This record gives sequence, structure tokens and C-alpha cells, in this order.
Amino acid sequence: MEIMPDIIGDFSHTEYLVVFNTIIFGVIATEYFGGWGAMLRNRQHIRFSLLHFSWTVFSFLILAQNWYGIWPRTEYITHDFLYFLFSLVPLLIYYLISIILFPSNKQLNGIDLQQYFVKNARALMILHAIYFLFTIIASFVYQDKGNVITQNIVRGCAMLLSLSAAYWYKKKILHIIFLLIGFAGFVKFLLVIPK
Repeated sequence: MEIMPDIIGDFSHTEYLVVFNTIIFGVIATEYFGGWGAMLRNRQHIRFSLLHFSWTVFSFLILAQNWYGIWPRTEYITHDFLYFLFSLVPLLIYYLISIILFPSNKQLNGIDLQQYFVKNARALMILHAIYFLFTIIASFVYQDKGNVITQNIVRGCAMLLSLSAAYWYKKKILHIIFLLIGFAGFVKFLLVIPK
């Protein structure tokens, strides 16, 4: 059985695979910046929602933390194609989240972002729950560092909150409460990840 070369022309196999992940992260981040930019450009034609905007910021922060947190996992993606494929799953989930979170440019004229959020909240929250479940599984697959138990408790709570928000998706007050708890959980998570 042939072994994949580790370095080709000063470019390691890990760097090669990380570039692909980086491009996907960039595409997803572009959806966020493009969505915010389109809302800003069309601000005269939309009804702004602080709740919707707050969820976009919260989701983006989780995406940024994902980027920061995958660094120790990069050593695994060259071990096997399945490890690499597994590294793409949260990116796919986050791409779907970004597509659902922001209205298309065609939808922006006269849109009420509060109504848009509520209409899409169930799918958005289910995707977040799947993402958090996946991160718990990934913490074992990639043998995460740091206080993994606390990290997974925070992830598990986030998953349960996301499922609750999906179930009661029409209740605005619950989305506000869950968002506040989510931001608090995010801060707690930042305190226990390796520096």
C-alpha cells in the first residue's frame, strides 16, 4: 500500500488540506458579511429586527470559534480521508445555517426581518442542534484538548436549548432568553478552551 507523501515542494499534506477547509470557511464568512452588507444597503426597504441581527452575530461568533478551535484537530485530518471528511461536516452545517439566516437579495425589498426570522427559526435551530451534537462527537473523534467535559456540557446545553427553540419557534421571548443564555454559554466556553 502506497503512503501519501507528507511534503511536496515545501507544502505539507496538512497545509494542503487546511487550505481547502479555509476556503470553505471563507465562503461561509462571505455569506455573513454579504448578508449584513445587503441588509445595510437595503436598510430603507427592510424592517430591521434586533433579534434577527443578534442571532446572526451569535452564529458568526460560533463560526469564528469553530475556526479557532480546529487548530489542534488539523493533525488528524491527514491520518485518514474519513477524518478529513468529518472535518467538513460542521462547515456544511454552518453553510446551511448562513443560507437560512439571511434572506436572499430578491427577498430584501420590503421584508420584515422579525417575521423572516420566526418563519425560518425552526430549521435554523434544528441545524444549530445538529451542529452542537456534531461538535460533541467530534471532541471524541479528534481527542480535543482542554476541559473537554465542561466544553461538552456547554455544547450539550446549547443543543438542548436549540431543540427547545425549534419546538417553541414562534415564541419571541424564548428566542431572546435562549440567545442571552447562548451568549453566556459562549463566554463560558471561551473560558475553558485551551489558550
